[in-house]
Amino acid sequence: MSDNHHTPASEETGDTGFFEKPGMRKILWVALLASCAIFAALGIYGMVAGWMHPYFTLDGLPVFYALAGAIVAAVLGAGGRLLSEALTKPSDYYDSPADETRPDDGEGRP
Repeated sequence: MSDNHHTPASEETGDTGFFEKPGMRKILWVALLASCAIFAALGIYGMVAGWMHPYFTLDGLPVFYALAGAIVAAVLGAGGRLLSEALTKPSDYYDSPADETRPDDGEGRP
């Protein structure tokens, strides 16, 4: 079995990347929720101001496009996770026992 463990450079040197700094996760969540609120407010204002003309019933909801985008993003994320799990090989895939038990007698080899 392979005992090689790769340590990221940030752990070796103590340097942290921009997104790994303490508190950055909270800042990113606040930015995401603020942008969602802004675009939802713009959608509501667009409906009230008459900028948007719905073509079907659900399209008439003020936050329809925000909900549709969130649903599509969730489906893409879940699909990517499932595809990743389906295509990922085990960590010891190339260290199979069959490779270690070769006959050393030389029979059958040119």
